[in-house]
Amino acid sequence: MEPIQTTIEKVIKNWSEQKTQAGKSDILEKNLKSLLTRREQKHIKYCLVKNTQVVLGVDSTAWLYLLSFKKRQLSKSLSEVLKPKEGIVQIFLRLDTGRGYQR
Repeated sequence: MEPIQTTIEKVIKNWSEQKTQAGKSDILEKNLKSLLTRREQKHIKYCLVKNTQVVLGVDSTAWLYLLSFKKRQLSKSLSEVLKPKEGIVQIFLRLDTGRGYQR
């Protein structure tokens, strides 16, 4: 069993790491919005950011196809925002119709 002080230090360290992760995701989302047109933004249902990966949920296959052409430009622009040590931003597009799973 480890001392309580060690446990508290680990918890505080974990919170601080989560805080910096949240700050980075805010920066990426703001820059992503500036790179997309309003019309494109309307068709993106959600934006998830984890480490250097961005997942965009798109509402139709047509917009998924059109946004796939912008993936390289978006990835390049977003990776310039992050520090070079953070790594390259990977963008994943997913179809999200909002219907959920039905049998």
